[in-house]
Amino acid sequence: LISLLKQNGAKPSFIQLPEDDLRVAARKGLVKKAQMLLEIGFPIDNQEVHCGHTALIWSIKKGHLNIAKLLVDNGANI
Repeated sequence: LISLLKQNGAKPSFIQLPEDDLRVAARKGLVKKAQMLLEIGFPIDNQEVHCGHTALIWSIKKGHLNIAKLLVDNGANI
């Protein structure tokens, strides 16, 4: 659905997703979802309120190094 919206000119600011979607994708190893979120301009360095973890931290903690590389290649703060 998001890809369809983007293809038809929807701006990322109009696509409402939970702010933790990228962190969840990183934590669960969902590469395609993480890629899609980055493609639509999802904020890469959002932090969890209670612990400060970012998607990059979660991807490394859970051993999803392919997602960690994707995040770093797309400008995640190290």
